Amino acid sequence: MEKKKVMLISLSLGVVLLISGCVDQEKKPETHLIQAATIEKSEINTTSAQKIVDKNITKEVKLVTTECNTTKVEEEEPLAKRLEEHKKLLTLQSSLEDEKLKQENQELLQEIQKIEWEKELISQRQELKELKEYKQYEAEKKAYDKEIEKRDRELEKLEHHSKLIETKLSQLTNTIAMHTSSLEFNRSKLESEMSIIDVQEKRNNFVTNAMEYLDNPLVDNNKTIVISDRRIDINDPIDYILSERVCKQIDYYNNQDKEKPIFMVIDSSPGGSMMAGYMILQSMKG
Repeated sequence: MEKKKVMLISLSLGVVLLISGCVDQEKKPETHLIQAATIEKSEINTTSAQKIVDKNITKEVKLVTTECNTTKVEEEEPLAKRLEEHKKLLTLQSSLEDEKLKQENQELLQEIQKIEWEKELISQRQELKELKEYKQYEAEKKAYDKEIEKRDRELEKLEHHSKLIETKLSQLTNTIAMHTSSLEFNRSKLESEMSIIDVQEKRNNFVTNAMEYLDNPLVDNNKTIVISDRRIDINDPIDYILSERVCKQIDYYNNQDKEKPIFMVIDSSPGGSMMAGYMILQSMKG
């Protein structure tokens, strides 16, 4: 009987793996593999120490692999157990690598987490600031809209008041125009009467006998007409101004005596407005 023992000891990791197996070439092989595995994880401080550990593990893995390859094909059960132990060894190695990465990246992860928290805090503060600014903007906008609405109402009142004033002013202007026209008419009438009176006074200064006003101015068998001072000369184009003057003189003479004739003498006139002539005719009819 030939016996082979394989012992794997890894002091740097604090891990002891004991693999023992027996191969009997004359009888059916009976194998007892990995009876005890005690794992103690220690903190890895330096990169060089980790490299040594990796090399030792690699050597042991190669040793186990070589041992498994040297067995005979017919020894299926011991080979399966060795493969299982090999798998466990690789799993252990992966766990150690993960632990190492966790320890190395712990500070980095903490720093990243801190940055994330600070970022979230800044974001919340920014949102709070924007919310306050938005509320302030809404309040200012509301106050501004109220002020605009108030001013619009005041402007509307002013416009309405202005229209009323314009209407009253227009009415007052029309009234003033009517009074002015009436005053102008009365003034012209008075001026015409004063002019006639002045003429009469001047005439009286030169004539000793009083003017005789005939009811029938035609004498000598209607061959001669006697024209008194109740005379109106028309020597200009007949327009509104002339017709107004003539009408005023006619009214004046009629106010003195409606029975005595009024003489309208036209020496030279180019004609004029039909409406102006119509006004004179109406005044003559009384």
